[in-house]
Amino acid sequence: MKRQWMAALATVGLAASILLARPGVVKTRDGQRYEGEVNEKADQVSVTTKSGISLSIARDNVAAVEYPGDLDQQYLEKHAKLGPKDIKGRLELARWAFDNRKYTQARQACDEALEIDPNNAEAAALSDTIFRQIRLEGKSEIPPTPPPQRTAGNSANPRPGTLKTLSEGDINIIRQMELTATDPPMRVRFDHDVKNRYLASNQVAPAQFKAMRPWQQALAILQSSDANLAADVIILDEPPAMREFRRVQQIVLSSCGASGCHGPAAESQFQLLVPADNDAATYTNFYLLEQYMKAKPGAGKAIFGGGALRLIDRAAAEQSLLLQYGLPLNQASTPHPDVRNFRQTYGNKNDRHYQLVLNWIRSLRPNNPNYGIDYQTPTSGPTTQKAK
Repeated sequence: MKRQWMAALATVGLAASILLARPGVVKTRDGQRYEGEVNEKADQVSVTTKSGISLSIARDNVAAVEYPGDLDQQYLEKHAKLGPKDIKGRLELARWAFDNRKYTQARQACDEALEIDPNNAEAAALSDTIFRQIRLEGKSEIPPTPPPQRTAGNSANPRPGTLKTLSEGDINIIRQMELTATDPPMRVRFDHDVKNRYLASNQVAPAQFKAMRPWQQALAILQSSDANLAADVIILDEPPAMREFRRVQQIVLSSCGASGCHGPAAESQFQLLVPADNDAATYTNFYLLEQYMKAKPGAGKAIFGGGALRLIDRAAAEQSLLLQYGLPLNQASTPHPDVRNFRQTYGNKNDRHYQLVLNWIRSLRPNNPNYGIDYQTPTSGPTTQKAK
């Protein structure tokens, strides 16, 4: 009888222990992190991980025990203690949220630091880290991307459904056409005796031309509008607009680059290269974003080379679909189609990333250019025809 009573008591104790356990995270003083069903006692903390491993950790060795429901409240409490100009505190809070995988809060705190000081390198680096981690944790959804194709020309695709990258010559065309009058001097290379060819075909005083610096000579040749000469002026540095695009691209790919959206193997007509970890992929993504145009609702399908709505609208930056499509559906003047895989990019128009993309579009040369690049997408055919 006594034995039965003790067994019943043990059963009750076990049941109570199970009922007391709840999902949480245990962090130890030596830096370990255990996530699972947590049960706290006076002298120890027990945790059963998702893989079924049960651990008992002495209370003295526990640095912190956190529960998912508590993290949001902890963030709010920590945030409420920050002063209006406390950049350091916001970065510490962003790291805390990041370490606890609360990426929305981490991004918010980091954005606030950048709003206080837009040039804070530490905040910018942390923001990039948060975006990379978001992409990394979603990587299981994205199939491997084949290595970029480096062949010259783009008259055909290597296989159906595969985006081909722009050639080095195409990249050079974009760099030339995205230069602005206020850009700093850049490194250039002159191929095929182009300087003498320029002097021979233009009424320019040789002495005056030769007295110019290389960057000035390059601009003079490019302004001659002779495509044969321009092809041999190689811009070795990126124009500021293209350097800034790399930040814009990171924002776009973090929300639009999944396989179910506009990434690899997407069913959508419009696709982007993911990952964009080299010049060829980055400039191809820029070109696709720049060239994409869509007919107004009810006027036809999305197309390249025609239509009234553009992803990048230099004449009316705020109407760019790159901005409108990233807003919540109820805040956009041209909302993104209400599809299953839609991923909101910006919280609202005050979102730091919305403002970054908006300011980038405004910094571009006015009027959307015709690069004259011969490029064909797998689904929509040629974008623009090569200049004759």
